[in-house]
Amino acid sequence: MIPNLKYLLVADNMVSYISPNSLRNLTDLELLDFSKNNISTLDKSLLEDNTRLNVIKLGSNPITNIPEGFFRSTNQIEVLVLDSTSNLYVIDARHNQIDRLDSNSFIGLDNLAGLNIFGNKLAYISRNVFRHTPKLQLLQASHNNIKVIETGSFKDLKILKWIFVTHNKLNDISNVFTEMLALIQLHLSNNIMTGFIDSWYFYQSNVLQQVSFANNYLGGIRGKAFSSLSNLQFVDLTYNNISTLQPKNLNFSPLAKLQPSVYFVGNKFNSDCHLEWLRQCLNSWTDSCQGLQMDEFEFLQCYTGYRIKQLALIKNVQLENMLCRFDDPCNVDDILCDCCPSLSCNCTVPCPHNCTCHISFDRHNNVVNCANQHFMEFVQPIPKSTQTLYLDGNNLNYINSSIFEDLTHLKTLYLNFSKILKIESDTFFSLTNLEILYLNENKLFVIDSVFNGIASLRVLNLEHNSITHISNNAFNGTANLETLRLAYNALISLPSYFADTMEVLKELSLSNNPWSCDCAILHNLKEITYQLADAIKDRRDMYCFVNNSINASSEIGTMHNLIELDYHYICPNHTVIYKNRTMEKHKGVFGNTQIEALASGIAVLFLLVIIATIIFLKQTLLQVVIFNKFGIRLLTEKHDENKLYDAFISYSHKDEGFVVHELVTRLEKKEGYKLCLHFRDFPVGACIAETILNRNKNNNWIVLLFIYSTRSQDFNNYNYNACPHPCECYVTYTANGPIVHVFCSISKLSNFDFSRLETNVSSVLHITCESLLHSHLKDILFQQLYSFNAFELSDCSFDYIHEHAFYGLRNLRELNINRARNLSIHDKAFLVTPNIRRLVITNSGVTQFPPLYGLNKIQFINFTNNFIMDISNDNFMECDEELTDLFVLILNNNQIHGINVTFGRFTPNLKYFSITDNMIAHISSQSLLNLTYLELFDLTGNHLSELPSNLLKDNINIKVVGLGPNPISQIDDVFFIQEDKWKHLF
Repeated sequence: MIPNLKYLLVADNMVSYISPNSLRNLTDLELLDFSKNNISTLDKSLLEDNTRLNVIKLGSNPITNIPEGFFRSTNQIEVLVLDSTSNLYVIDARHNQIDRLDSNSFIGLDNLAGLNIFGNKLAYISRNVFRHTPKLQLLQASHNNIKVIETGSFKDLKILKWIFVTHNKLNDISNVFTEMLALIQLHLSNNIMTGFIDSWYFYQSNVLQQVSFANNYLGGIRGKAFSSLSNLQFVDLTYNNISTLQPKNLNFSPLAKLQPSVYFVGNKFNSDCHLEWLRQCLNSWTDSCQGLQMDEFEFLQCYTGYRIKQLALIKNVQLENMLCRFDDPCNVDDILCDCCPSLSCNCTVPCPHNCTCHISFDRHNNVVNCANQHFMEFVQPIPKSTQTLYLDGNNLNYINSSIFEDLTHLKTLYLNFSKILKIESDTFFSLTNLEILYLNENKLFVIDSVFNGIASLRVLNLEHNSITHISNNAFNGTANLETLRLAYNALISLPSYFADTMEVLKELSLSNNPWSCDCAILHNLKEITYQLADAIKDRRDMYCFVNNSINASSEIGTMHNLIELDYHYICPNHTVIYKNRTMEKHKGVFGNTQIEALASGIAVLFLLVIIATIIFLKQTLLQVVIFNKFGIRLLTEKHDENKLYDAFISYSHKDEGFVVHELVTRLEKKEGYKLCLHFRDFPVGACIAETILNRNKNNNWIVLLFIYSTRSQDFNNYNYNACPHPCECYVTYTANGPIVHVFCSISKLSNFDFSRLETNVSSVLHITCESLLHSHLKDILFQQLYSFNAFELSDCSFDYIHEHAFYGLRNLRELNINRARNLSIHDKAFLVTPNIRRLVITNSGVTQFPPLYGLNKIQFINFTNNFIMDISNDNFMECDEELTDLFVLILNNNQIHGINVTFGRFTPNLKYFSITDNMIAHISSQSLLNLTYLELFDLTGNHLSELPSNLLKDNINIKVVGLGPNPISQIDDVFFIQEDKWKHLF
C-alpha cells in the first residue's frame, strides 16, 4: 500500500481490466492517467475512496460506457480527458468541478450520444467544443455557471435532440440555437436572459416541440416569434418580466396539428390598454382568441395598471381602468391616435406639461391628471377626448370657460382643494356631458347661475367652502341632479323653491352650517327638511341659531336641533303646514285595528330578531347539524373570484379511486367548488413540488390531506432493509409521492453512520441528542444524504459548523437547529446547500450573524434567542447576488446594538422584519430604503430614544410598525407623513 500516493500514471500500456479495489484507500490521489490502454469496462465503485481526485485521463481506450455514479465520490474533478474513446456512448460527469471544455476535450468520441455535466463550474461553451461528437443527441449542462454559448457551438450536431442548460447565467442566446434540424426540447429556465424572444432565435429549428424560458428576466415576445414552429407543443414563459402581450405574439403555425400550450403565470403584467383584448377574450370568447389556453390564461394577474389593485385577475379588471399612459399620442414608438396625419384630428393634442395622461385602446376615454401642481392659472390645451380631468390641489383662485373649451366628452371634473374664490357664470357652458363635479375644499362665497343648464350633471360636491348665499335660480336646468353636498359651509338659509328644483335628488348633505332660527327662514328650512326628508341623510345633525331678538322665547345665540325644534315654541304666532313627499304617498288615519296590527307586528319582529341572533351566534353548529341530518348546506360564503382554486387535494395513490370518483365528483359537480388536482391541472412535464411552491405564492388554498402512513415494514421499497437503530421511521404518502420521516435520538453525532439513512425518495431527518456534545459539526458528517430536503437538529450542543458539514445534504430546503451551544458558523457553511429556503437557528448562542454566501434562494430566516451583537452590510456583501426571495427576517431576543444595514440593496422584497427585544439604540435612516414591499417592521423592546424622520418614506405598503416599549422622547411630524399607509401602530 502507498497511502499517500498523489499521482498514478499508467498510460501507454495494455491494461484491459482495473479491479474495483485497485484504488482503495488512496484518499490523497489527485491525478489518475490510464490513457492509451485496452480498458473496455469500468466498475462504478472504482473511485469511491478518491475524494481528492481532480484530473482523470481515460482517453484512447475502447470504453463503451461510464456507469452511473462512477464520479459520485470524486466531486473535485477539474480536468477529464476521454479523447479517442471511440466506443463511448454516454459520459456522466455530474457534480464535479469541471470549469472548462476546449476543442480537444472530445477528440475521438465519434459515437458519443449523451453528455451529462450537470452541477459543475463550466462558464463558457466555445464554438468548436463539440466538433468531434457528431452523433451527440443529449446535452445536460444545467447547474453550471455558463454565461456564454458561442454562436455556432451546435452547428455540426445534426441529430442533437435534447438540450438542458437550466440554472446557469445565460444572458443572450442570439443565433445559438438556429439551424438545429433535430432539436426537440430546449430547456433554458433559471438563467438571467433579458430582452424579447425573436423568431430568428429558432431559425430553421422547425421540429422543436418544447421550449422553456421559465424564471428568467425576459420582457416579452416580439412579433410572431413562434409562427414557423409547426411541431411546437409546449412553451413555458412563467415567472419572467413580461408586462404585455399582443394577439400576434400567440400566432402559431397553421400547419400545427394541435394548438401549443403556452404558460405565462408569474409574469408582471401591466393591465393597460394593450391588454384590453386579453381581458375581452377571457370574458367573451371570439375567433380572435384562438391560441389561448384558457385553463391557464384565466389566472393571469395584474402587477401594475391605472387604479388597478395589484394581483387582481386580469379577467376581473374594470374595462374603464385599462388605460395607457401617453405624452404625445402620435409618438412614433407607440402611436395611440389613429388620425395623426389629419389636421382636424381630435386626439393629437399632447398631454399638458406637468400632467399625466392615459387613454383607452379605442381612443374614446382619456384621463388627464394635473392635480397638485400648484398651477395659478391653466392655459394649456387639454386633449379633446378627455372624459376625466383632475385639476384638484392647485391655486387657481379664478376659473373661466377658456380652460374647458371644446371638452364636450368630459364626464368627471375634479376642482376640489384649489383655493377657488370665483367661477364665471359661463365656465361650464361647453361641458354638455358633465356628470360629476367636485368643488369641495375651496373658498366660494356665493352660488349664482354657474350651474344653469348642465342637464347631464348628476353629482355636485360643494362641501367645505364658505358659501353664505345660494341664488334662487342656482340649480335651474339641473333636472338630473342626484347628489348634492352643501355641508360645512356658512349657509343660514336656502332659496324658497329649492326643493321644487330637486326632482330626482337622492342624497343631500346640509349639516355643519349655521342655519338661522328666525321664523321667516325657519319656516322655509322646516318645509325643505320635510319635503326632502328621504334625501337629507344628515338631517338630524342640522342646528339653527337664534340671531334675532324678535324670537322672544329664546336668547340670541341659542342653538337648536332643527328637526327636533318645535316651530310653535320659537314662533308662537305663526301657523304653518308642512308636506312630506314620502308621507303624501301614504295618506291615511290610524284606527284601533291598525294600532293592534302594528303592535302585533312589532312583537313578531322582536321575536324574529332574537331568533336571528341565536342563529348567528350558533351558525357553525347549526350548519353541521342541518347538513348531517338533511344534507342541506346553509350560510355558505361567497367564493373569492381572485382565488385560483378553493382547495388543492393532496392524497395517497391508494386513495386515488375514492378521490377521483367520489370526492371530486361530489365537491365539483354537486357543490360547485374549484379543485386543483396535480394530474389534471399542473403543467405537463413540470416538477410537481416546484409547481406547488410557485402557484402558492399568489394564492390562498385550502389544503385537504388524505394520508396513508406506515412504519418500517414498508421501507424495503425505499432502499431500507429496516429502519436503522436507534431511529423510528414513517412514510407519508402525498400527491408528490411518498416522504420518509426519520426520527433519531442518538448519544453522539460523530459515532452515528448517517449513510444508512439514505433513501430513493424525498426524506425529512429529525435528530435529537440524548446528552450534551462538546464537539464540532464535523466535515462531511452527513455524507450522500441527497434524498433529505428537510433537517431538524435539536439539543445537540456542538459549538462549530464546519465549511463542509452539510456537504451531503445538497438538496436541503429547510434547516432547523435548536439548542446548540455557543454556536459559531463557518463563512461558507451554506455554500454547499444552495437550495435552502428556510433557515432557523434558535436558542443556540450564536454571537455573529453569518454571511449568507450561497443562499440565493432563501425565503425565511429566524435567529431568535441568540447572542448576536451586530448586523451590518458585510453580512450580505459576500452574496453573489441579491436575496430576492427573502421575505421574512426575524432577529428577536439578541443583543444587537444598532442597525447599519441598507436592506434594500440586498433583500429588496423583504415583507416582514422583526428585531424585537434587543439593545438597539441607533437605526440608520437608510436601513429601510427601497423596501417597497415591507408590511411589518417591529422594533418593540429596544433602547431607541429617537427615530430618523425619513425612516419609512419608501415603505408604501407598511401595515404594522412596532415601537414600544422604547425610551423614545420625540417623533418628528414628518415621520407620520404616510400614516395612512399602515393599519396598526403599536
